[in-house]
Order: sequence, then C-alpha cells, then structure tokens
Amino acid sequence: YTDAVEQSTCQTCPAGSSCTWGLRSECPTGYYQHDEGEDFCNLCEARHFCVGGFRAVCVPGEYQPLTGQGTCNLCQVGNSCNEGVQSVCPDRTYQESVGQHYCDWCPDGYECTSGARVLCVNGQYATNATLNECTSCHVAHYCVDGFMHICAEGYHEPNVGSSLCSSCSVGSYCTLGVTDVCPGGSHQPTEAQNHCEACPAGSSCNTGMSTLCPAGSYQPAENQTSCITCSERHYCPQGTVDQIECEPGLFQDTAGEAACKDCNKGF
Repeated sequence: YTDAVEQSTCQTCPAGSSCTWGLRSECPTGYYQHDEGEDFCNLCEARHFCVGGFRAVCVPGEYQPLTGQGTCNLCQVGNSCNEGVQSVCPDRTYQESVGQHYCDWCPDGYECTSGARVLCVNGQYATNATLNECTSCHVAHYCVDGFMHICAEGYHEPNVGSSLCSSCSVGSYCTLGVTDVCPGGSHQPTEAQNHCEACPAGSSCNTGMSTLCPAGSYQPAENQTSCITCSERHYCPQGTVDQIECEPGLFQDTAGEAACKDCNKGF
C-alpha cells in the first residue's frame, strides 16, 4: 500500500490491518490480523475480544461465548471464568459475586449446588463430613442455623431432625442428650435435671418418684426402695423416719399400726 502521493514504492501492510488496491484499513472491532502483508482480517474467535486489529483472550473473571466481539462479559454469579470460558461452580462450591475466576468452598451449615449456597433449615446440619449436604440432626442433638449441637445437661431429644431439645421430665435425669429413669432408691422431683437425688428418710423411691412411708411403716435410712413395718409397742404415722414408742398409758400389741391404744382400766 502507499499512503503518500507520487510514492514510488509500496509498503508492506502492517499487522492489525488489511490492504487492498493499495489502501490500508485497520481491522474493524471484532476482527484481527496478526501477520503483515495480508489483504484480509480474521473474525475474532469465541473466548477472545478484538480491538485495534489485535486479538486477546478474555482476562480472568470474564468470558465471551460469541465470535466477532470487541469486549468480554463479566462472569455471572454462580460461575467462574478462565480463558474466556464461563463454568458453573461444581458441587460443594459457590460464587456470590460477578467477575470472578474462582469458586469458594461451601462453608459449614450450607448446602452448595449450581454455584449457590443455601442455609440448612432448622433440624438439619451440614459439614465437610456430610459432603456439605444438609442432613437430619442426630438423636440427642438439636440443629439450628445449619449447625448441630448436643443437648444441654438436663435436656434430651429421642428423635432425629429436631431443632430443639426437650426438658427432662420429673423422675428422670438427662445427660449427653439421653434420658434415663432414676434408679431405685433415688428420685428427681424437678424437671430439666442431669442427676437424681437420694431418696429421703421416711420415704421409699421407685421409678424416680418418692412416696412417703404409709401409716404403719417407717424408714430411717436414705436411698431406700421400701419401708419397714412398724413393730409392736410402737406406732408410725405417715412419713415416719423412726418408729415411735407408745407413751405411758398406751399400748400396741399389733405390728404395722399408725397409733397406740388406750390401756384398759386395771392394767
């Protein structure tokens, strides 16, 4: 080509241009030419952008699926972009920002698919051990905000998939999320406890509940499951700790009585 009047020689067409009939034209946007001495421009390929007659691959975080383009597009949410190609984030990863060339690892408490993260519903949890899939909460645990916690002392949970634990009932104790009935000789009169109490004297304890010794019986010791029959010459009102000897003028010739009798005249 020549770019001056009365020029006696032609110049080689430079890269970035095409030359025909002695005239040079810069390649239009979306076309390129990297070689000298050419009479045509190449159509810009996908994954690239072409301006000023030159071609370049899209920068990380951008992509271009079409040919003949002068710009690249910002990578969309849920995707990563490299070498001009947009790819959906694989399972267990996500991306919440545009223009990114990488995906983030799914955090605990979330499930990540199709490039998005979703918080597990209450009653479920997710960790690396579950491959970041929301999973039903275990027995003896509760799950909120995607995390699993063992029940507090004094509380239990017998079912899977729970978001809260239940208070331990009267007559029972709860530890590590599991409930048990208090053993014989002990009791628990209060809810939400992690231990049992010694059965008090004057009572017997079975299935976690305490019962006052009935009239005619007694119990001087703690931690007992039964009461002792009141002996002759004694009486035992309800809840007696130690049997009581009949006072002067009274007698009792029968065991298991709640009161003494009046002596007959002359005795």
